[in-house]
Parts: sequence; structure tokens; C-alpha cells
Amino acid sequence: MKAKIKTKTLFTILQNLIKVVPTKSPTPILEDVILSASTLGVGILASDLETSVCSSILAGEEADAEALEHGSAAIPARLLLEIVKQVEDESIQITTGETSAEIAWSQGRSSIPVFDPDDFPEVKLSIEEGTDLEIPSEKLVDAINATLYAVGDDQIRPVLNGIFFDATPEGLTLVSSDSHRLALHTIPSVTVTEATSFILHKRNASMIKAFADQSENIHIRLDGEYATFQAGNTTIGVRSITGRYPLYRNVLPKDNTNILTADPKVLAAVVKRVQVCSNKMSNLIKLKIIPDITGAVLEITAEDFGCSTTAYEKIGVDYSGDPLTIGFKGAFLLDLLNSFGDEAIKISFADERRAVLAEPEGNPEEAHSSAVLMPVMTS
Repeated sequence: MKAKIKTKTLFTILQNLIKVVPTKSPTPILEDVILSASTLGVGILASDLETSVCSSILAGEEADAEALEHGSAAIPARLLLEIVKQVEDESIQITTGETSAEIAWSQGRSSIPVFDPDDFPEVKLSIEEGTDLEIPSEKLVDAINATLYAVGDDQIRPVLNGIFFDATPEGLTLVSSDSHRLALHTIPSVTVTEATSFILHKRNASMIKAFADQSENIHIRLDGEYATFQAGNTTIGVRSITGRYPLYRNVLPKDNTNILTADPKVLAAVVKRVQVCSNKMSNLIKLKIIPDITGAVLEITAEDFGCSTTAYEKIGVDYSGDPLTIGFKGAFLLDLLNSFGDEAIKISFADERRAVLAEPEGNPEEAHSSAVLMPVMTS
């Protein structure tokens, strides 16, 4: 195999593919990437058997790759990435033999080992029958950003370690939870005839975001156990996290009658300033809402008696309900507020012990986020 490739393009692809390459594997060849050259261009494949990614650099006039001799080889992924990283933005030529590959650039060259690509396990990058979804890349990235922050890290309940894709005739909802908080993002325009679902591991969600800018739309095919994501010249095949996702709709608060309406960015800025003085262990932030004739006053407080630090800030808010004092973990509250855009949100409370619900003000017809957060005791 012999191919000429622009280092900038190759580095970008390898930097994303390396996320699925195991550092130490009982199957050592999985620590390699498969480089293939053909009339179509150059393809790069990586897999850990649970997740497989194949990216292509198409040939043609002014293309970033040119296949000089057809063939394929298994090349150590991290070694190749380090070499490409050190070569400035230019084209390199990779020529492989039976046991080694020569990588040449304008001022030098290196030699690294290669292995038989036939020893690489067969990977799954397509699904014969499944449910198809077509999603604008921007909308999928927004949905992942709005839910990724609440994904858990739970060895006992691995289903919480991913984003739940719940596709129904009413729309597509992405859901995440670590049992202390719940994040949802609904895309009403993406519908299916028959309901289906899938749990995407958080690592794979981050990788899909990285490839999303390759295409205006991302094509997804689901079969319940496996999914493929097609973004431009990249295909990602992933296995679903095994298990049944909790019935998330059952935990959405329905009787919260105290309603606070706020600009999430303004509220987040206040929380960020105040939490500097919060206790480093508990990160407790107190919200005290005092209704008055003109609306209400929201006082946000943090304190750490051990370090003799306190902070508070008052702002006027739009509020309907009873006086209320409630506590949250500051970092969790910030994550929730930052998951919303510029539109005003309403946060509904029941009391200081029960979960709160944050959602867009009004009844949006377009894609939108919602979130549930459990309070913490203030004393």
C-alpha cells in the first residue's frame, strides 16, 4: 500500500478515532488502525469491538489523499498519531511492506512496524434491518450537549452511563440521569412509525459530536442492540448499553405549583459568583425566594464556616407561589442552567424536599430541553 495524505486531515481523523483504540488489549492488533488505499481514496478503521469507526478521505482533484498503490495494513495507532502530530501541515507519504511502513515528509522519514490486516477482527459497521432517523447535525449536537452533563458513572447500573435515545411517533427524546438529576432534550420533528430505543455510551456521544461537522445531517439506524451513525465520510457503529432504562417520564414532577421564571444565563452568573464561597465538600447553594408586591426577591447564598467565607446576592425575579428556601449542589445547578439557551425558563418547585422541574417558558413546538434536579438539605 502506498498513499499520500495531508497531515492536517489525517491528524484530525486519528485524534477522534484514537478514542476507541484500547491502550492495552488482550487482542493486541486492536491497538492498531487499518489503513486502506483504493481508487476511492484512503480509509482508516479503528475498533475496540464494542465501538467501530471508519473514516474515509476521498480521492480526486485537490483532495486531501491520493492512493498510489492499493492495499491495506494494520499500523500502531498511537505511534502513527504521534508522528503525524509532529509533522507540520504538509503531505506525507505512507508506504507499507510486509513488516514495516515508511512514513516520508519533505525533510525526513521514519519507519514503524506494520501487521497483517487480516488478523484484525471483523467489525460491524452496518445494520441490515432497523429504524432510520435523519437528524440535522446541529440539532443532534444540541441534544447531546443538553444531556451529556447528567450522564452517570455507575458500576451497579450501567444503563445510567449513557444517553437514552427514545424514538416515538411523537418525536425523538434524548435522556440522561445519574439518579440525582435528569436531563431531557426533545426533537418533535424527528419521528418514527414504530417506537424504538437505544442507550448510547457517553464516550461514544462525545465522539459523534466530534464528527458531526462533516455533514449537514446525520443518518442513524437503530435495531435496539446496535446503532450506526453516518456523518459525511465517517461511519460509527456502536453497541447499546445492555439493560432497561428507567421509566423517566414517571419521575417528572407534575404538582409543583411554585413557579420561578428567569433568564438562565443571568441566574447562572449569580450562582457562579456566589459558589466561590461554598463549602468545598458539599458545594451547597441556598435559594431563598421572598414574594413581594412587585414580584419576588431571590437571594442566593453560599457559606463555608470552616474557612470563614460567605457570599450572597439578591436579584428581582418573576415568581408565583409561597415563600421558599431550598438548597442545591452548586455545580449541578450550574450544569442545569447552562444546558438551556437564551430563552427564559420556568423552574417549578413543590417544597424544599421534592425535585424541581426546569423547562422552557411556554409550550415550544421546536426542539427544547427540560431538566429535573433533586434538592439537598440546607440544615
